[in-house]
Amino acid sequence: MKRALVVLLILAMASPAHADDRDKWKVLFGASLTLTLGGVLMMVDSHRELRAVIDEQCMHGLVRPDCPTPTGPLPDGFDKEESDRRGDRAALRSWIGGGVTLGAVILGGVSLYKGFLAKPKREPAVVVAPTVTRDGAGAALSLRW
Repeated sequence: MKRALVVLLILAMASPAHADDRDKWKVLFGASLTLTLGGVLMMVDSHRELRAVIDEQCMHGLVRPDCPTPTGPLPDGFDKEESDRRGDRAALRSWIGGGVTLGAVILGGVSLYKGFLAKPKREPAVVVAPTVTRDGAGAALSLRW
């Protein structure tokens, strides 16, 4: 899951998105939705894991700010340092998921505007289309300004 999220993030950031090409902005918008979903899922899963670590520490008798009354004695086999490391990893993943979500929402807002809401630019153009038939030849002229 993490590798797929990183690959999608790199692809979304590296894809060429020109201001005049609305299709690329639309693709980038779809990628930003995917990244937003991935970031939210990462945050929720990390928060769930962090909550499990906190509950485990409370159950084994450790006093924490969010667990003022521990529910059991501290057993000999409980490794507090390992439990703290798991909690720190979960908290870090939660912050990373929040950053990915925030970046994807900003990217999604820009790509939503550029791909769907902004009016396409119409630059002045002269188009000459040659016409050749058996009986003669000519040209059609189209002007846009």
